[in-house]
Amino acid sequence: MQSLAEIRHRLRLALNAPAFWDRSRLWEVWRQAAPASHVVVAAAAIGAAGSVAAALLAVQDMAKDVQDWRRAAVAADVPLPVVQRRPPDPKQISDVVAALSAAYPDVMVKPSGAELTVAVGNAEKLAAFRAAVQRLQVLDPSIRWQVSMLCAGKECPNLAQMTAQGTVVEFQIEKGKKGR
Repeated sequence: MQSLAEIRHRLRLALNAPAFWDRSRLWEVWRQAAPASHVVVAAAAIGAAGSVAAALLAVQDMAKDVQDWRRAAVAADVPLPVVQRRPPDPKQISDVVAALSAAYPDVMVKPSGAELTVAVGNAEKLAAFRAAVQRLQVLDPSIRWQVSMLCAGKECPNLAQMTAQGTVVEFQIEKGKKGR
């Protein structure tokens, strides 16, 4: 390891040499005069600066790509569908009630406006109750049943063994309009 005095002496000799000011020899003179740890630190700093520059160029390129995608999306102006929820037509509810009553005579199906109650008075009719509730979900593709109460046993009102009560909602999907 070189002492600080030796490094200073070598730098003075190098700076006084006429060849020091020749740029091709500048790196060589500095490398000979400086200890190895300084060379490593300088090389690491140069490498870090190069890495940062490369990262900035990559980010700039990505930002350009994102801007191009945005411009393409705005130019395409694809309309999005609009989903509307509204109370169903009373005829739809009566059709659902008639279909369920015909398919499952042991199950009581009672409409009340947009509310619908499905119930059985005996636990032996569980299979019919379960099938009626499942069929209610898929009977009409434009309506959905949102369950608000589901009970079994002593918790059920009106001496029913199993009850499912919910609201019927109609969904309508319309095409979106261009020109947001």
